[in-house]
Order: sequence, then C-alpha cells, then structure tokens
Amino acid sequence: MDKRVTQKGFTLIEVLMATTLLGIFATAYMAAEGFNVTDSVTMKKEMVLQKLCENKLNQTLLDVPDLEDGLTLAPKTGNFSEEGLPEYEYSIEFQRLKIPDFSKIIGEGGGDGEGGDSGGDAGEGDDGGGMKSGNDAIAKKIFEMVKKNVEEMIWQVRVTVKEKGTDFPFTLASFVSNRKAKIKVQI
Repeated sequence: MDKRVTQKGFTLIEVLMATTLLGIFATAYMAAEGFNVTDSVTMKKEMVLQKLCENKLNQTLLDVPDLEDGLTLAPKTGNFSEEGLPEYEYSIEFQRLKIPDFSKIIGEGGGDGEGGDSGGDAGEGDDGGGMKSGNDAIAKKIFEMVKKNVEEMIWQVRVTVKEKGTDFPFTLASFVSNRKAKIKVQI
C-alpha cells in the first residue's frame, strides 16, 4: 500500500511561479524598452531644436538689424520652410539691457556711511561726513552716465524655436552691441 511517486517533473506550483516570474521580467523589459524609444525620440527632437536655434541665433548675430526702440515692440517670427522643416517655428526678440538703480545696488540705508569715517584726524571730522555724501553724489552721477551708455550700447537677443503643436520650446540668448550708439560723457 505504499505508493511512491516515481515520476520526475515539476509540480503545478513550481510551473505557476516560473510563469509568473517570466511574465514580470518580460513586462519590465518591454516597459524599459518603450521608455528608451520614447526618450530617444525626445532627444532627437531636442537636438533638431538646438541645431535650428543655434543656426538662427548665429544668422541674427551676423546680420544684426538697427537696434532701436521699435524693435522691442513685437518679436520677429517665422518658420524653417526654407530648410525643409515647416513644422518648426521661431521667434526673435530684442531687449535693451536693464541695469538696476544705484540706490538698489549699494543699499538704500544711509546708516553705512555715518559715523564710519571717524579716523585719527580731529580736524577732518565734519568734512568727512560732507565729503562722503559728495563722493556718493559723484559716484551716483558717474553710475547714471555709465548706465545710460551701457543700456544704449548693449542689447539682448533671444531666439526661441519650437515645434508646432507642442509646448516644448528651446531658447538661446546672447548680447549684441549697438554699433550706431555714441558714448556720451558729461559730468
């Protein structure tokens, strides 16, 4: 009455576990492969956007238009149909360089200069405070003059390229100099 199992093989549990593990590994591999393909397509589009944006920025830097206030009103737009890529569009924006006010750069508090100029000379105590504010006034005048000249001479150009129907832009920016601007020095 002793029956011994002499058949060799796998039990049902072992077969189900092997099938489950194979299914998990196959699913993970297919998901990873799908993400890899998606990332490759995205990277290809990014590289096309970068190349088009660099080319358009270089063309703009080689042929800079007259930099005047009318240029900042609306960006110049277009597409790349001449390169055979009409599904990509660009916009070129020009802006003046903005420099903050002198008081914001040095801090608006007047407590920095007061009482800090009490050196060893007793006779220059009163002039030290007046001299300090006089130096500040001269520094402010010089800063305002430099600010006006720099804002007139240096402009920023920003080129943005994107594929139509997507919200994924690629932007590059650079600075250009206004060759027609004159430096004005008046103190």
